[in-house]
Amino acid sequence: MIAELSQKGLFYKRKITIHDTKLVVQPLKDGNEVSVPYEELKAFKENHTTQVKHIRIYFRVLYILMAASLLIRHFVDYLENLWIPFAIALVFLLAYQLMVEEKVWKIQLQKGTYIFINKKDPSEEVVNDFIDHLFAQRERYLRETYLFINKNMDYESQFYNLQWLKKINVISGDEFNKLLKELNILFNIEKKSIGF
Repeated sequence: MIAELSQKGLFYKRKITIHDTKLVVQPLKDGNEVSVPYEELKAFKENHTTQVKHIRIYFRVLYILMAASLLIRHFVDYLENLWIPFAIALVFLLAYQLMVEEKVWKIQLQKGTYIFINKKDPSEEVVNDFIDHLFAQRERYLRETYLFINKNMDYESQFYNLQWLKKINVISGDEFNKLLKELNILFNIEKKSIGF
């Protein structure tokens, strides 16, 4: 099953596609398509606001310059309108900040990188449904691929798969204990107690 979300804004354009085994994001800033396997995707979204790098520093510098020019205009006659260019620059900087600022969902990948999805493009409900579908597809794929108990496979790899699925919150602790018990019974693994 394939689901798709297209987002277009003033400074961005992206298409995000949910496939059976991976998520595909295109184009990024450099125009390359990125495929993200579900094994690398965490099922957690967090609130984030994108901003231009160092914009707060520019605001502070312009504000200090404007305040200083307002103070010195009382002492030097020919500098009485010096504050106006700084005020105009502040207004343009604020307008630019508001134009490029995005409210996004930030979805983390295993490698510490993120996928950003604009919250309101095309609408908040559509985006939330898309992300819910993405997480459901991820869980379905990981369960179908890694969650099984089979006598023909080695114990260690199946035990590792169960631990990994629990760690990434695909299965609960109770489900892990139940499946581990089944695995131990299948391979005749008993808890051995060492005592004196």
